[in-house]
Formats: sequence, structure tokens, C-alpha cells
Amino acid sequence: MPSNPLALVAAKDLLAQKVDGFFLNDVVTGYGVAFAADEAWNFIETRGKGNVIIQGFGCVGASCAFKMMRMGYTIIGIADAKQFVYSKEGLDIDKLILSKDKFGIMNLESFSHKYNVMENYKWFDYQCDILVPAALEDVINKDTAENVKARLVVEGANIPTNLDGDRILIEKGIKVIPDFIANMGAIRFFDRVSFSMVEFTTKAIIDDIESIARRNVSKIFNESRESGEFQRDIAKRFFAPSIQDDPDIYGEYVN
Repeated sequence: MPSNPLALVAAKDLLAQKVDGFFLNDVVTGYGVAFAADEAWNFIETRGKGNVIIQGFGCVGASCAFKMMRMGYTIIGIADAKQFVYSKEGLDIDKLILSKDKFGIMNLESFSHKYNVMENYKWFDYQCDILVPAALEDVINKDTAENVKARLVVEGANIPTNLDGDRILIEKGIKVIPDFIANMGAIRFFDRVSFSMVEFTTKAIIDDIESIARRNVSKIFNESRESGEFQRDIAKRFFAPSIQDDPDIYGEYVN
């Protein structure tokens, strides 16, 4: 089924529209990560929202932090390319977003705060419920995975965990939402809009991303609960690419 040229124009127009003060282009991935994290956390803990550390504060990390805070999570740490900012009581995400430059680096001198500020690699040193690597690949590896102090890792970046890191996370019993499930919001957006499979509104786009993120995570975590199998292995099996990756007509993510 060929894409609709008018839909491509609509996609361009949609990207220039704003959601919660962000351009849609800047939230489709980060919000998807937040929805996926929330769905997985509902499987892990039923007594309320947890606390979160995010590595990376570009479009994905910032919009994910914003959405998770609005969903009731406490963002206790954020690492950018320059520093790691931490507060056990929680960070003021709105102020941090306003302070950051186009490279995602926070300017803490722009407002008063009582945060702990340290080297940017210190994000491994602190306990959290949910860890979101949202910037670099291979940051969770044989040298760092032992230091991960989280119950859930949500991969906002592409390939942030390598094979050695996975082995250690499995040994530690840490649950994982793989990158191709957590951060597929942008792919989902362009697929659905290009083939005119969603209403051309920002609400419809975000609702669609939330629906597919939650459905895919639920499917993986239900299976993991039954079988004990590692979440990434289940995801690879359930969402293996087909020979012909047709548009998603059944509502399930096709990688």
C-alpha cells in the first residue's frame, strides 16, 4: 500500500504543532518511552509511582522526564553531557527544561536550587526504581552493569545495553524494556500518518503512541510473568521482522 502524498504534507504540518509546550517532533519518542515505562511499572509495583533517573536530556530525555513527572513519578536524577544533577526529593523538571540549551545541557545558574551536582557519569551511583538511558549506546556494559541500582531499565536510546550488560542485568533480576519497544514513537508516527491510518491531530498521534506502547509492553511482561523469560528475548521473538514489513493494520508493532 503506497503512502499518501497528502499524508506526507500532513506529517510535516503536524511536526510543527506543539504538545505541552514541545513541538510534536520532540515528544513522539520521549512520550512513548514514558508510556512504556509506566505500563511496565504497573506490572512491577502496585503501590504507587516510583522514582526515576534519566541519562540524557535532549528531546527524548526531556520530554520523557516531563511526561513521567506529570504521571506522578519523581525524577530524582538527570545526567547531561556536562553534569549529573540529583535530588532525593525530586527535581523541578519544568525549570530544568527551560534552562537547557539546544544540546540538552542544563544551565543551573539560571535559577536557584539545592541540588547535588557532580560528574555526569555518577548516575550509576544512585539507587532508583526506573533507569532511563536516553542518550548513548553501550552505556550499560560489562564495566557498568554491576553498578545499575534500578528495578527497571527503559531503553530510550538506541542500543544502550550490550550483550555483556544484558547478562549482568539478567543475573541481577533487573527488568528491561528494549529500545525497539520503548523508543519507537517516531517510527510509529511516520508509519501511521504516511499511510493515513490515524487522524491528523496531535491528540490522535499521542493517543496512538500510548496505545501501542502499552499494548506491546503488556504483552511482553505478561509473557515474562508466565515464563520467567528475559523481556528482551520475548520481544525479539514476538516482534521479529517479517520478510515484508507491511503497514501495521492490526495495531501491533512491526519492527
